[in-house]
Amino acid sequence: MIKLNEKEVDERSLVVAGIDRKDHPDYADAYFVYARYVDGTELSDAELDALADQERDVLWEKAYNTAMDI
Repeated sequence: MIKLNEKEVDERSLVVAGIDRKDHPDYADAYFVYARYVDGTELSDAELDALADQERDVLWEKAYNTAMDI
């Protein structure tokens, strides 16, 4: 479970951008562009940045899966 600001984030809603396959395996430029809490509230840009800082492993996994079309 991913939580931010004491609220649960809907993991299925996470969308990542800035993926460059040539940057494998680092994906250093990847970032979250969209996510929402389980109550349907969209995360703000500041919250997306905080989520990326807090959940680097999740960001990397989403970037990898997107890059590999998984």
